Amino acid sequence: MTANNESGEALIRLRGVVKIYADKGVHAGKSIQAEARRGVGLNVGAIHELSQQLPSNISTRDLHGVRALKGVNLDVYPGEFVAILGKSGAGKTTLVNMLTGVDRPTAGEVWVEGVPVHALNDAQLAAWRGRNLGIVYQSFYLMPTLSVLDNVMLPIDFCGFYRPRLSREHALDLLRQVELEEHAGKLPSAISGGQQQRVAIARALANDPPLIVADEPTGRLDSTTAETIFKIFLQLIEHRKTILMVTHDQGLAQRVSRQLSIVDGEIFGADEDETSQVSKTFEVLRTPDGGSSSAHYGYEEFD
Repeated sequence: MTANNESGEALIRLRGVVKIYADKGVHAGKSIQAEARRGVGLNVGAIHELSQQLPSNISTRDLHGVRALKGVNLDVYPGEFVAILGKSGAGKTTLVNMLTGVDRPTAGEVWVEGVPVHALNDAQLAAWRGRNLGIVYQSFYLMPTLSVLDNVMLPIDFCGFYRPRLSREHALDLLRQVELEEHAGKLPSAISGGQQQRVAIARALANDPPLIVADEPTGRLDSTTAETIFKIFLQLIEHRKTILMVTHDQGLAQRVSRQLSIVDGEIFGADEDETSQVSKTFEVLRTPDGGSSSAHYGYEEFD
């Protein structure tokens, strides 16, 4: 696990990230000027400027369409708990897809732990993602025909780390930490939605990644269960994980170390001083009596 970086180096660094999805209503034979006058895609000046930054396999024709991200710059530091708020269609999921390598930017750079994610090929991305990211989705995405325990062990197996006895013990320990060890042999359909999300968190931690990316992790849960999930995230931060969480929940977002907003593909609030970011991370984890969150929330310590 990556410890808190005392040098102040960002764990995540996005520079000028643009993502444009093709607009099928734009015909290749029409001129850039005509499309700009119609308000489709970018204006002529912006197209010229952006075309200088495009990879060789992308033409200016690709600049006509829906701009999901518009030159995003963002630094996230080790140990931070960052919430990204935004309405549907604002670009939240697109941003998550850029960070996880699920999709590629039209222009710009995505760096995670010094790795140029934007430059990796598909095979490299799959290997990098399995070893370095824990991803938690709103819809859980558990394998329905596998037991809870086997779901947690899947990432270990995919990355070639599987060892029969050790992997089983590790997965059981993760389930113990989210208070689900007694459900290890059940299928996902036999447990509640909140319990399935806790299994998904355990699965995300299987390879001990430094970064957890959570896309609306409480979106399908009731408020009590959402609070349980959030407290697990707080414990992970206390143990030096870094979390970037996309959410609609204003109440939860106000309790993280840094809150950002995404509006029409642009990030707001991303220029806060890094020293205050890290100090706020640990301030948010303190309980009213000055103790730590792990004792307060009653979950077992993470190794």
